[in-house]
Amino acid sequence: MSKLERFARELKRRADQLEVPAGMDERFGRYAEDPVKFARSVLGAEQIPPYQADVLGDIAAHDRVAWVAGHATGKSHAAAMLLAWYLVTRPHCRCVVTSATFDRQVGRVIFAKLRTMVAKARVPLPIRVQATRAIQTARLATNSAEASLGTPVPWVFHDQGQPFRADSRSGFYAVWNAACVKTGVLGQDGRPKRLHDCRRSAVRRYDRTGVSREVAKRLVGHKTDSMYQRYNIVAEDELATGLAQSYQGVKPPLSHPTPPAAHTSDVS
Repeated sequence: MSKLERFARELKRRADQLEVPAGMDERFGRYAEDPVKFARSVLGAEQIPPYQADVLGDIAAHDRVAWVAGHATGKSHAAAMLLAWYLVTRPHCRCVVTSATFDRQVGRVIFAKLRTMVAKARVPLPIRVQATRAIQTARLATNSAEASLGTPVPWVFHDQGQPFRADSRSGFYAVWNAACVKTGVLGQDGRPKRLHDCRRSAVRRYDRTGVSREVAKRLVGHKTDSMYQRYNIVAEDELATGLAQSYQGVKPPLSHPTPPAAHTSDVS
């Protein structure tokens, strides 16, 4: 049995020990397909931005949802609302919440927002947020790897104590490249597009559509103009368009006849 399987079994064991209060379906069943109504009626979130409402509705209607968002757009707040809605309307479910920085983003941000929502909810919610225990549980596999290797492992998710590599079979870019090939998201050279190019494309789109510099910097997470400008790359097609525009309305140069050769004569 792998360390990941033991970790999953430990999570299942702890989840099976939780007691589900009676009457959950009667109290919250009417919100099972409407997370926006749950957030407004139960959590008291009256001011939900339209884009967050769209995402909440999409998650209720589809099995998989990819949310394209920028910096400081309320992703963690929406995740906490979704977590509360799903746990309450589906009392026998098990939710896995993860992030690139598990301890900071999940434990200190999402769980903190969830704890605040539960405390301020208009009706009592049978949710007990225990971020510390969740983080300790997530470290079980890491502690085992540290004991076998004899060295500290700074990653929560790893491959036998080593970080996932982009070229490994289980690495992120292996999955990303396979998805690009399957969906036809390829570059001009026929190879899968690089994920980091998406941020460059976003900067170019914001700049070309007239989004203000300060708003665009917040959306992509840039703090300085120099960093933003580094991502504002000029493409070859834009260079060709600019060159063509420079010749619009310009008359071709006048052709001058070749002057006759100077007549010379020998003077004796």
